[in-house]
Amino acid sequence: MTPSDKLNKIKLSLESLVPNAYVTRNYEELNTKESETKPIYAVVSAGFPRFGDWYNTDDRKHKFMIIAQQWVSDSVNGEAREELEFTMLENITTLVQKDGETGEETNIEITEAHQSRQMDPNHAWVVAELQFNDL
Repeated sequence: MTPSDKLNKIKLSLESLVPNAYVTRNYEELNTKESETKPIYAVVSAGFPRFGDWYNTDDRKHKFMIIAQQWVSDSVNGEAREELEFTMLENITTLVQKDGETGEETNIEITEAHQSRQMDPNHAWVVAELQFNDL
């Protein structure tokens, strides 16, 4: 399976897991969706830690990110934004846990996740860094 095939498979899995969200393979600025209250999940490649190894069969690691964002009004406080972010992260964690349940396993893991730290008044967001482990 090519890197693009794997990312598209992740996108489809995420769409079925979070049907109320807008899921894309293209990063989009949240301000393009300000009028919508549903979350956006973007699945994007983050590269290869040891470039060239992804063509070898003995050790291929392809990193990718899921950037989850949601527009919130000024009245939503930091704690409430954190709760939205925890839900986003739980959806991503569930995606990893369900990997392979409906077809070929992509062997993914979350390596890191970052949240807004309540610093963005109108956005709840999570950036989850993941990787495919094809050993």
